[in-house]
Amino acid sequence: MNISDVLSRNAVRVISKASTKDDIFQELGNIAKRAYGLKPRYVSHTLLQREGEYSSAVGRGVAVPHCRFPEVKMTSGLFVKLTKPVDFKSRDRLAVDLIFGLLIPENLPEVEHLKNFALIARTLRDPETQARIRCTERRWLIHTILTEASKLEAA
Repeated sequence: MNISDVLSRNAVRVISKASTKDDIFQELGNIAKRAYGLKPRYVSHTLLQREGEYSSAVGRGVAVPHCRFPEVKMTSGLFVKLTKPVDFKSRDRLAVDLIFGLLIPENLPEVEHLKNFALIARTLRDPETQARIRCTERRWLIHTILTEASKLEAA
């Protein structure tokens, strides 16, 4: 898998007004509606509920909230860059400003889900990739950075 397989260009957002996790998860739901035609409240509620079980923060300012959805037929991504980081209770105590939501089909084998999650986490935790994303607010450029970086990670 490459990020280009799961992340459409219209599923990337830069947000300056989010100040809480609730704000972020509401925006993830809105992105899921615009990009994939899913019910925004359902997506945001389900991801936030899963977040309540354990933090999706993976360190270095990155979070990867993810959950299985019966309505999702193929793994789909949602990406948010925050202009102001938000506390996600990360082990490294760094606030999060890069969030990649994963909407996973209910029937996807666990091993595939874990491979997808690992690729996204590795890609987003890469210092060079982070620096490039953090230096722009252009959605198309963020999409390009993510998709090109994941090709290198997968190789």
